[in-house]
Amino acid sequence: MELNKLLKPGNEVRVKNEKGSFITYLDEVIDEDTLTVIAPDEAEKRLLMKPGETFLFSCVTDRGLYMFETQVTAIQPCQNVTLIEMKAVSDYKKIQRREAFRAKECIEVSIRRKPKENEKAGKWLNTSTVDISEKGMLLKFNEECYIGQLMEFVLRVDIFGIKEVLPKIDGRVVRCMETGNKHFGYLLGINFENLPEKVRNIIIKLVVLSQRSKLTYKYTKRY
Repeated sequence: MELNKLLKPGNEVRVKNEKGSFITYLDEVIDEDTLTVIAPDEAEKRLLMKPGETFLFSCVTDRGLYMFETQVTAIQPCQNVTLIEMKAVSDYKKIQRREAFRAKECIEVSIRRKPKENEKAGKWLNTSTVDISEKGMLLKFNEECYIGQLMEFVLRVDIFGIKEVLPKIDGRVVRCMETGNKHFGYLLGINFENLPEKVRNIIIKLVVLSQRSKLTYKYTKRY
């Protein structure tokens, strides 16, 4: 299957079967269909695994998400870690990472109107996303905003194993839609501006993991 051309050490992987799942990292691609992963340090995150068992394997890469079935071939205790050797037993399915794919995930957001020069900063208001991509997001909000208004955000990401506070992100209102909802009166469409590379990479990772979560369920209901 040429895993040595698709994956590389350090890629994040998810290993799953009917007993449960864990997230870890690829240790080594041994040959075109054999690899090793690092068993999680924390006992509560491990699965009891033995040679011959089959697991769904999914791996996040820069080119997208690869999913295939694997079989455990060996458990290798080393000095400080335990390595799990696995062999691919099916063809892979690739889910291409699409630019600006919108992940329908609820992320906590603090928002305020960005003050102009010599203007007093407004107070922060708390809300959440309806969806998010590397280009922008859709937010619940209780105040009407004009198109083109510059806003400032803090994102608090705590999902899919990502726990990050992303401060002082700039964005511009491109849509403001009245909802008639008593809990939030408007939906704001935001385009990010001058997004720092670190923030962009975290959002891309979030989006890819969101895709993986939904597509894993869609294609592998038997697990």
